[in-house]
Amino acid sequence: MDVENKTPENENLPWVSFCMSTYKRPDFLKTQLKGILSQTFKNFEIIVSDNDPEASGRIVVEKTGDTRVFYYHNSANLGMVKSFNSSLSKAKGEFIVMITDDDPIYPDMLETLYNLSVKYPGYGVYYGGSEILCYSPAIAKVMRAKVGINSCLSNEINYNEEKIYSAEDFPYLFFNYKLGSLMLWSVGIVKREILIQNGGMPDYGTEYFTDLAYTVVNCSHSGMVYVNRALGHQAIHGDNFGFNQLKNLDKYLMAPDSFCNWVEARMSNRSDWKKINKEMHSFVGRATVEFSLFIKKSLINSKLPDQDFKKA
Repeated sequence: MDVENKTPENENLPWVSFCMSTYKRPDFLKTQLKGILSQTFKNFEIIVSDNDPEASGRIVVEKTGDTRVFYYHNSANLGMVKSFNSSLSKAKGEFIVMITDDDPIYPDMLETLYNLSVKYPGYGVYYGGSEILCYSPAIAKVMRAKVGINSCLSNEINYNEEKIYSAEDFPYLFFNYKLGSLMLWSVGIVKREILIQNGGMPDYGTEYFTDLAYTVVNCSHSGMVYVNRALGHQAIHGDNFGFNQLKNLDKYLMAPDSFCNWVEARMSNRSDWKKINKEMHSFVGRATVEFSLFIKKSLINSKLPDQDFKKA
């Protein structure tokens, strides 16, 4: 199959749009763009939304010399979520990948997901598995992981197995941790029409749990196809490891209710909503406790004050 020359019905449109937010991390951005541009599947565009008022990402994009990369500068820092949604508003692809500037994808990601979409047409989302890269012993200790690459694949199915999850079944499996320990949004493609219908990246006042809300709502729309092989990884490093500091405790405190309200607004029309709602509240309760324990453990390991956290 000649994936390199695949085009959608309108040959002038990309099949996939990578929607990226970045902020004052030109080195990360440079590495990420290089990685995306090395994809074996070539029919895509990259939309970069730069939150840096000084436009530090502009020169990085210009140096790629690739016409598939589009740069948009925000005059003020919109925050991660609004910046993501700004890039989404400019995307033209049939499918969307929401991706940060520091979570690398592997060269065969798009080729793998394209082949899944051909083999299993008609689904709204196609996903691969992922890994976590812990950069330091301190991070690995808090994560109960090891320094380096750690697998987050599903233990419910074989390695490299392909699995279809229906829209009816997905929320129950997701809320009961049956789909792997991490569903990383940068290794999945979502139909643009579904993402726009659901409001893009969840914008409910806090970044916490937005990845969880994004995943469960979009995958529950018209089902998801998954391959149990890592197509990228989440990098946990000093610049994004937030368990040892909370810049805004109000955002931490509002996350559970905001998550539940956002999901309910998009899924409460289901006939089984009462049952899903019960599963959701149990899930977000566990997620909040787990996240809080990560913060507490990190504060102890780093010998940092925890008065504000205790108060929260």
